[in-house]
Amino acid sequence: MWLEILLTSVLGFVIYWFVSQNEEETLPLEDGWWGPGASTCPLFYSPTLRNSFYIFRR
Repeated sequence: MWLEILLTSVLGFVIYWFVSQNEEETLPLEDGWWGPGASTCPLFYSPTLRNSFYIFRR
């Protein structure tokens, strides 16, 4: 039983190591999609007091 666990762990590590070597190149994290100085989510929601109570009751 311990041999099966050990072999499974080693096989999992080898598969992980093989797959992690083939990582694709990622885009650099600079100004991003929205342009310089913009947040990643330009839409904001400000709940009213009535909506806050409704959400709290749920």
